[in-house]
Amino acid sequence: MVPIGRILRSHDSTGEVKLRIFELDHIDLAAVRSVFIEREGEAEEYRIESSRPAGRDFIVKFGGVDSQWKADRLAGLDILLPESAFFSLEAGRYYLFQLEGCRVASLTGEEIGVVTDVLLVGAGGLLVVDSRGKEVLIPFHESMCKEVDLAKKEIWVDLPAGLLDLNAN
Repeated sequence: MVPIGRILRSHDSTGEVKLRIFELDHIDLAAVRSVFIEREGEAEEYRIESSRPAGRDFIVKFGGVDSQWKADRLAGLDILLPESAFFSLEAGRYYLFQLEGCRVASLTGEEIGVVTDVLLVGAGGLLVVDSRGKEVLIPFHESMCKEVDLAKKEIWVDLPAGLLDLNAN
């Protein structure tokens, strides 16, 4: 299961919620019939009765959520879809969840670490890499990330001198 968005808050007394999708250009919410909501380690399926855009977010009505009280109980929870629900992307494009867990190494073979998260920043992303117990941020850009092999869970990078020392926390 892959987190695709988060319920921000209840919207009204009918049980509608305000929902933010993480990667809007990869998800067609109008085509999604149901999602899973995880609470206390258990994922429960919720049918989508209706959805409409609200700025950069969506107003969504889930089946069985018919009051503000029920909607309030969903606030702050992630919504999930099975990985099989995602369509294939063209070469050179990746879903953020696909990059997590990838081993990162330099083109010379130096082990840098493992991707633990991807942050969306402006038009691009930053790989959050656990490098020997330190958190390192690497821009996910073709100028630095030269090869991504999802089958092997590897990302080969060519980083400017000093980048790893500059932003290691």
